[in-house]
Amino acid sequence: MIEIFSPAKINLTLDVFTKKTNADFHELETIYHKLNWGDTITIETADTFEIVGDFDCTTDQNLIYKAWQLINQDRSETGLEKASAVKVTVHKIIPSGAGLGGGSSNAAHFVLGYFKLFSLGEIPSNLIKALSDLGKDIPFFLQADVCALGTHFGEVISPLPFNFSGEEIYLYFPNYKSNTAEAYAQLKNFDTGYTTTFLKQPDLKNCGNCFKPIYEQNIYSKLFLSGSGSTFYEFRKSDNLGYKVVKTKLL
Repeated sequence: MIEIFSPAKINLTLDVFTKKTNADFHELETIYHKLNWGDTITIETADTFEIVGDFDCTTDQNLIYKAWQLINQDRSETGLEKASAVKVTVHKIIPSGAGLGGGSSNAAHFVLGYFKLFSLGEIPSNLIKALSDLGKDIPFFLQADVCALGTHFGEVISPLPFNFSGEEIYLYFPNYKSNTAEAYAQLKNFDTGYTTTFLKQPDLKNCGNCFKPIYEQNIYSKLFLSGSGSTFYEFRKSDNLGYKVVKTKLL
């Protein structure tokens, strides 16, 4: 049996570019940072594959299950004649539709834990590529660095040396979830340059997110948005926002 921490992430910056002709996705630039807050995953051998946890999706829609299916497909690369069945128990606290990467983190850390449990060595590049098709931020969670630049569709990862670890952060959870496809359909704020500015002046005051105008109200004016929503965050607590708030730190 193995237990592994599955952290949430925030986007310190997020810029989306106008979609190219015939492209499936918008290209983007983002700076990811892991949080010292997230889910806990336990993996143990079993006779049949099973996921236990407070999820709002069916097993066949769960990214952990989809990741396990990919391991089955790539078993020639893993060295297994047949992928071993496991029971996966997730103590779930990262909400879905929050822009915190909970599903992607779970899938990535399940794979990391699975490979460690069965002493399979490095995760093969073709499996990482397949996992990135499940979630574009999965490659960020598969690598050890806590802060990284994401380019292309977010899956091309370049570690960053910024030393923000230990900084306090407050997460604010509105009483709604964000649908990524719907958020992109509403997006009008392209080529904003937040990432370029941050890279030139790496300061938490320079966080920025092109999706924020979709949610813009006075109550949010001093807060930063993670991903395409719905979680807002700041580095000094505001009063009387009326939302559930979690205090944690950058990992």
